[in-house]
Amino acid sequence: VGSVAEKTLLEYHVEWLITGCDAAVAADGFYTADVNLSNLERRSIAMAHRVAVITDSTKFGHPALTRFATPDDVDLLVTDDALSGADAATLRQRQVEVIQVPAT
Repeated sequence: VGSVAEKTLLEYHVEWLITGCDAAVAADGFYTADVNLSNLERRSIAMAHRVAVITDSTKFGHPALTRFATPDDVDLLVTDDALSGADAATLRQRQVEVIQVPAT
């Protein structure tokens, strides 16, 4: 993280950015508690052709310190099958593909 990492990103072609989050609100977006990581995530999202967020359903329903992506920035969410139907529907309405897998 940091300015060196952000500058280095400009040298890469990113087809898929695959990331996680510390928290999420279906109508609002994806959050982290780390401001430096948030800046790096935003720059990565801006240069990626597609963005996937992989996180468990317990992260939904509350924000963290800083938002790094809105639902409009994300193409795919992979999460467990405990994600609420309302949250899944909200994301799908924003054109996010939602894949739910069985929790183990």
